[in-house]
Amino acid sequence: MLEIFICEDNEKERAFITDFINGHIMMENLDMKIVMSTADPNLMARYVKESVSRGLYFLDVDLKAEITGIQLATQIRALDPKASIVFITTHAELMSLTFEYAIEAMGYILKGDLEVMKEKIVKYIRHAGEKDRGAEGQAEKFVAKIDDLIITEDYDQILSFEIAVKRQSKVVMYTKKRSVEINSTLAEIEKLSDKFIRCHRSCVVNVDSIKSIDSVGKMIYFVNGDTCIASASGIKILKKIFGS
Repeated sequence: MLEIFICEDNEKERAFITDFINGHIMMENLDMKIVMSTADPNLMARYVKESVSRGLYFLDVDLKAEITGIQLATQIRALDPKASIVFITTHAELMSLTFEYAIEAMGYILKGDLEVMKEKIVKYIRHAGEKDRGAEGQAEKFVAKIDDLIITEDYDQILSFEIAVKRQSKVVMYTKKRSVEINSTLAEIEKLSDKFIRCHRSCVVNVDSIKSIDSVGKMIYFVNGDTCIASASGIKILKKIFGS
């Protein structure tokens, strides 16, 4: 999933950009999500620092804050080297600053004509999506269907898969940041990678995401603090994999 960030200090303009992007994502069934829309660049910088993000950032250049959009972009680039950064500005002359800071922006959007802004936003969303899907050296991807929508997820973000409670013909995929119900079976998932191990009749885990195994309580603890039940035979298999 591609994460989208918006930092704009004008409340009306921020609402316009946020609402338009949300509508476009829904209309096109895109595997993207706005995870932050804020006027506070420091809040955004902290979030990016504390998470493993690979995102698309729409940043107002002239933020009325302690730091400018250019300075925020510099911090983001250091934390998220593959970031797709789009600057939004009223003043075209400020675009030259991005070259001075060597930020390598994906593009620029001039405020004013709302229809032109919409066209630019759609263009950069498409480009960022293509970049996310086709970047060289990108992490191995898990591909699944949610009804008519195709989604992708990095293998290293996946924690586990469990049979859906209400619809046992579906599987819930749990990742470090979300849970989604996909069209698959645990048997199909087990065949995709030797990282995916059946630990219980209703659960498959990603061994790379396991932090510890409680043999007595029959629980698996993941790196992000989430847990999963396990059977005695499942724990035995996992302990053998970890050599314990």
